[in-house]
Amino acid sequence: MFNSEWLDIAIGVVVVWFLFSLVVSAINEGLVRSMALRPKQLWQGLAQLVDGTENPTGILSGLLRLPTWQGRPANSHPGGGSPLVHKLYATNAIQGLEDRTLDVQKTRIHVIPSPVFAQSMMELALTSGEGSPLERVQGFVDGLPEIPLKPQLQAILATAGGDVGKFQDGVERWFESQMSRLTGLYRSKVRIVVAVIGVAVSVGGFGFGLRSDVLNLVSDLQHDQNLRTYVVQAATQVANTDLGKAGNCDVATAPDPAACQLKGVAALKSVNLAFHDAAPPAKASMGERLGFLMPWRHARAVIGVLLTGIAISFGSSFWYSILKRLVGLRGG
Repeated sequence: MFNSEWLDIAIGVVVVWFLFSLVVSAINEGLVRSMALRPKQLWQGLAQLVDGTENPTGILSGLLRLPTWQGRPANSHPGGGSPLVHKLYATNAIQGLEDRTLDVQKTRIHVIPSPVFAQSMMELALTSGEGSPLERVQGFVDGLPEIPLKPQLQAILATAGGDVGKFQDGVERWFESQMSRLTGLYRSKVRIVVAVIGVAVSVGGFGFGLRSDVLNLVSDLQHDQNLRTYVVQAATQVANTDLGKAGNCDVATAPDPAACQLKGVAALKSVNLAFHDAAPPAKASMGERLGFLMPWRHARAVIGVLLTGIAISFGSSFWYSILKRLVGLRGG
């Protein structure tokens, strides 16, 4: 039962989607790294939470701008009239994490540990006045301008009941919860970018004669036993191979894990990347193949390509997990 024709078809579809999704993930990783999208979004979100001075922009709008390497707040210094987020960034606690001194370089602190943020807040508070630690913290909070963070710090201080240690713990918990929320918002924005990339890769793959039309792929797998056999063998090798090792890199430590896996797939001789379409349209030029964009002529191809574009936007790790399960099920 588990060695059935439909299981082989499912394996064929999933391995093709996995190969396409590797390309999508590699492109996404390259964009995120080269344009510093994650640190920019988190710094903007933090500035909005603390000072209310900066509205986070969308990732798609950021991609339309020229690349910039500056991911840290500009003109960071502890004095003057700079926003509080800049003063926090300039504290010794946070600067101890930053090993890049030039402002033209992007920051590596895209996720500041919550204990370090709380420590930086205490550093500002304890150096801002005179008196006991509690009096300094109270004076620092009361002396803040009317920014979004002020009432939240006042609430945390009131809850601490005059205990400076509890106040620091409260700031740490506040920052941790807010960064988790900002990270979730960032990931939701990234999904939109990945979906756009997925559709673009699927359409481009179809133009180059690759099997991104999933409906045609299913039909070919259903009627061609030799193709099913070849695809299942390739899928088995992909599922049972350490792709990072095959690509001479470590997926766990590689800056672009998907690109590392893609190198490993390319090193497998039995795998024809994305499987060239054997149907007659594959012999046509790219312009002729992309004529499928006229729905009234090739509605079926449009649906098949769009389905692939949506599917591969789920990411390579998602499809690799399913592929390993299907291959294991077939072997069992």
